[in-house]
Amino acid sequence: MLTVTPKAVEKLKEALAQEGKVGYGLRVVAQPGGCACCGPQYALLPELQAQPDDTVLEVEPEPKPEGSGGLKLFIDPQSLELLRGATLDYVEHPELGAGFTIENPNADAAPANGSGGGCGCGGHGHGHGHGHGG
Repeated sequence: MLTVTPKAVEKLKEALAQEGKVGYGLRVVAQPGGCACCGPQYALLPELQAQPDDTVLEVEPEPKPEGSGGLKLFIDPQSLELLRGATLDYVEHPELGAGFTIENPNADAAPANGSGGGCGCGGHGHGHGHGHGG
């Protein structure tokens, strides 16, 4: 299952509020990457309701603010498989700026060519992905 840090929940709710998306949840999408060393590509998209085959997670900030509800995440079956054991977080880096990141242990892979040198796609191969809010 996908884990969402309290900081990520807080920032996701803030982003939805800033966009006027009251009552919305977020669709978390993971698609296989184009290269085995880079892992899945991710997207975070505002959405009002789940699709019939979605898994719905309700996550809450810690501590839960008075009168605050949780945030619903909608995940399709394919994305759910790619996100098992992953953590969605919000990070602030002094040089790279702030944003959402997905740490995914399933994305770590040995180089496909067996040389131990990685591929030439320019990816980092550490199972880190960046979600894009919409």
